[in-house]
Amino acid sequence: MDKLPWINLGYDESNNGKYPEVCVLVASSNPEDIVLRKKEDKIPKWRRNHGAIKTRLAQVDHSFLFFDYNDRQRLFVPSIEVDYGFRKLGIIISSLVYGEPFGDHLNLFVDGNHYSQNERDYLKKVLQDTTSLPADCIEITYRGHLDQYMNIVNIADELAHCLLPDSTFAELRDSKHRKPLRLEECLMDVSV
Repeated sequence: MDKLPWINLGYDESNNGKYPEVCVLVASSNPEDIVLRKKEDKIPKWRRNHGAIKTRLAQVDHSFLFFDYNDRQRLFVPSIEVDYGFRKLGIIISSLVYGEPFGDHLNLFVDGNHYSQNERDYLKKVLQDTTSLPADCIEITYRGHLDQYMNIVNIADELAHCLLPDSTFAELRDSKHRKPLRLEECLMDVSV
């Protein structure tokens, strides 16, 4: 059976600012997974009991990677005194979608609205290069606490938490869904 095209994607990470960061992208073809819930219908964040994570993952596709301290150091090039830190989000998401099937458009939902305009511009450009989709076919939504209001991002949040190094979910960490960081490719391929 062929994989369904990745059209609706939810992104979240755990361990922000600590290493390794766990970065997760969830793809769903179920329209209900991208419904934005009302404030009174918030989705709980799963932190103690992850017993249903495998059932939830069976309904979606996903990829993940670990972003460690050495990866962050590689974003700074001291010889030319350039900090590519603003490219981190784009490099991570590009790595997570690389090699996946796409349709004629892409909807990406990112938990967090603290990203700078440089980060947002670079993410859109690197997604164009990685997916071969034109800019007007890539829609990116940023929103704080989106993991509590949209199922696709809530699943990404729970999986990121499950994959933390002290988690008992080692079999998930060693799965075929783990992607390598495409740092060099992204820094060479895209000029922003």
